[in-house]
Amino acid sequence: MAYLAGKWGRMNGVTEQSHKIDLYVGERLRERRKHLGLSQSALGKMVGLSLQQIQKYEQGVNRIAASKLYEFSQAIGVPINYFYDGVENIQDGKEEEHNGQISFIRKKTLAILLIEDNAADEVLTRKALEECEDENVVYSVHDGAEALQFMRNKKNINVFPRPDVVILDLNIPKLDGMSVLREIKRDRELQDIPVIILTNSINREEMLDAYRNQASGFICKSFDVKEFYRTINSLVKYWATVTILPSM
Repeated sequence: MAYLAGKWGRMNGVTEQSHKIDLYVGERLRERRKHLGLSQSALGKMVGLSLQQIQKYEQGVNRIAASKLYEFSQAIGVPINYFYDGVENIQDGKEEEHNGQISFIRKKTLAILLIEDNAADEVLTRKALEECEDENVVYSVHDGAEALQFMRNKKNINVFPRPDVVILDLNIPKLDGMSVLREIKRDRELQDIPVIILTNSINREEMLDAYRNQASGFICKSFDVKEFYRTINSLVKYWATVTILPSM
């Protein structure tokens, strides 16, 4: 299943090493690709790159070499200077903050961490996320211990940005979902990340326990695929376009 990439892992940079120019060039590449109606896979085939490499370029995780930038310009029909048009307007420092105020400019995409051990449910959720209007960065882990280790290991930011939203199944091995939720909300580095509980059945006590432990939502997996897709689409739209997250 392909991982979908978007504009930013975080608004101030996907990694501490990402340069603002690389982020800008990656976004310009993404905008042109989307304008042409090309998928990331299709663009990759045009220039001999993998889907994952296109994702990293568009995120600004990897810097695009001059020779490869030329190949992109030929493939998508733009001059080289297209990638730098408007770059002089990028400000130094935290361009989205002013006097402690957070910008109301929202991200186009979300970095989503899916914690799900059931392969079929993981595929279904990924497909639902693919059906959303905007592309999203999606990464999966399959048990509670792995989830916490992944989120607390800052080296992982080179593989996947800090999540904007966590989608958490309660019935996962090694460390159950409720325990993972509690650990996230106890961790000062992670506790601001919204955690959405995704489960096969809604148990009132579980629901109350989840909300008492600061879950941001509690939704049920549906046997109706179309309904499930609508639920996931509404979830993504809410966090991407209605609310303003600290990472935005």
